[in-house]
Parts: sequence; structure tokens; C-alpha cells
Amino acid sequence: MDNLNVSINLPSAEAPYPQSLLAELLWAIWKARNSWVFQNRAPRPCTIVDEAISSCESYHRWNKEDLSRSEKLNPLPDRFCLPQRGYLKLSVDASWCSESGEAAVAGILQNSFGLMESGFVRKLHARSAGAAEAFAVRDGLKFLEKVRCIGIAADLGKSTKEDLLVQMESDCLPTVRWVLGQEDSPWDVHEIIIDSKFLLNRMKWVSLAHCPRKANQAADWVAKAHRSNSLNPNWLLKPPLHLCTLLNLDCGNSYVNVAVHE
Repeated sequence: MDNLNVSINLPSAEAPYPQSLLAELLWAIWKARNSWVFQNRAPRPCTIVDEAISSCESYHRWNKEDLSRSEKLNPLPDRFCLPQRGYLKLSVDASWCSESGEAAVAGILQNSFGLMESGFVRKLHARSAGAAEAFAVRDGLKFLEKVRCIGIAADLGKSTKEDLLVQMESDCLPTVRWVLGQEDSPWDVHEIIIDSKFLLNRMKWVSLAHCPRKANQAADWVAKAHRSNSLNPNWLLKPPLHLCTLLNLDCGNSYVNVAVHE
């Protein structure tokens, strides 16, 4: 590359993660170099640095060793909890490949008996794992808005979808906090978070909460399977054995049927 004179504000040496930031920066430079060589995309130094800083900050947000006092006193259950009777729960997750930027998002909608009512999957490209998780939440909200919830509500004795409450969960705590307005979102996911906030505010019958990764294994498996092209297109009608096993473990039952509404 040609020498580029760019003024960039990097964190000081006293920053809490200088070594990991350096690693992220070198990785971002390497990816930019490959994009230039193989795709003829001219590198932009400021973008490279911004991507490295954002990725590093996201990583350390998700891997904090020091929990707040409230989180220590009130730990989340480490297993899936069924929604209350008459409620639905939508579990969303994402799978992301750092080398290619390819990602997949997935959601599983279950009722209070653990039956899978419906679900969704989608492939996309994301700049980071955090962006992929943000897409999962936004796609989940769009899914709930468009899915035929009126039919599901009728089956549960509700007249309209507004009468039916849906609990939506993600195992990505930063994304949940960003959408709920508890923390400011990074620039690379800002637009996604703004869309999610708008949707959630409009859908009063939907709530959003964080859950541990162990409580989100089914959605995690579906997202990974879809990204690796190993998920059967009719997975909702004929769920794979491994998915059925995870749903059974979630519910704590020896056997759970799967019901999909057409």
C-alpha cells in the first residue's frame, strides 16, 4: 500500500485493552489488504481503525468478568424458561463468520407448553458479531409484526394479536441494552438499533429481555445450521432430530411435540 498520512485518535496506552485492540487492528488491516488485492476495493484507513475499535469494544462488552452487584444478586436462570400460559416466547440468535462476514439469524416461537408455533431464518452479511446479533433482534421484531399472529392468538383464546403478549429473548446482552435504551450503541449498528427501537415501541404486545446462552441453544443451533447450509428448508414442518432434542431439554420434558401453524 502507498503511504497514507491520516490523523486518527486511537485509545491511549492506558486503555483497558491495548493488546487486544492491536490484534483487532492488525486483523482489520489484513482484511482490507485482501479486499484491495482480490476485490479491488481501495482501503480507507479511518474505516479500518473504526472497525477495529468497534470490534474490540464489542468483544469486551460481551466478556466482562466483573458483573454488576444486581447481576450477582439476581443471576438469570441458566436454562430455558417456558412463557406464562397464554403467552408466546420468541428466542432469537445469530451466527457470524469473521473471515467472510457471512451471517445467519434465526428465531423460534414457542407457546407456554413448549410447542414450536413458528420460526424464521435469514442469511445476510454483517460487519461484526454485534451487528449480526442486532440484525437477529430486528428480524425477530419484523417477524412478529408480519407473522400470522392473529391465527395463533385465536388458538390461544385471544381475539387479536394485541391481546397476545410475546416475550422476546436474545442472549446478546449489549444488543438488548442498546434496543432498550440502557446504553448507547456503536456506530456500526446504530441504524439497526434505531429500527428495532421503533418497532418495539410500536408493538406494545412484545417485550424484550436478555437470557443466558444456555437458555438459547435451540435458536443458536438453527442459526448455525442455516449459515452452514445444513438446515433443511422444511425445518419448521419436520424439525431435525437435534433441534427436537434441544427443545425437549429446554422444556425439561421427556418428549415435546412440535406444532407449526400454516
